[in-house]
Amino acid sequence: MPPQPVPEPSTSSVPPTAIGELSSQLQETQNALSSYTDKFRILDSLIAEHDGFKHDIDLIKVFMEECKREAQAREQHLSSNDDTRSVATVVLHELERVNEEDGEAAAKHEDCRRSSHEVGRPRTPISTVVPVRLCNSPSCYKSAV
Repeated sequence: MPPQPVPEPSTSSVPPTAIGELSSQLQETQNALSSYTDKFRILDSLIAEHDGFKHDIDLIKVFMEECKREAQAREQHLSSNDDTRSVATVVLHELERVNEEDGEAAAKHEDCRRSSHEVGRPRTPISTVVPVRLCNSPSCYKSAV
């Protein structure tokens, strides 16, 4: 028996709307896959960053343990030597050099410095009230003056 030919679907038997629907579904699927691929790349970079943080934290833990051991060893050494605790070291430092200014420039500088510190302080107002005599007799006026 000879092989039978596979019948080819004719374009007239498939409605054009079905082809359009399949084409749009295929496009939506490709877009979704592309979106998922981008999200996986982002997650991979976040995982790599997280692993880097974990590595850094492990290094910090090791460093902290070493510092703790050194501090304990130092403390044991200091406790074994009581004289070390009783000795204090005094360190002197040099004074800063101040250049002298001429009198007028120094006064201006001092005025500027003072005015910048006293910006919020109100000045004492000058009285504009004319004194009123409570007594009209000349004897009251003479005693008040």
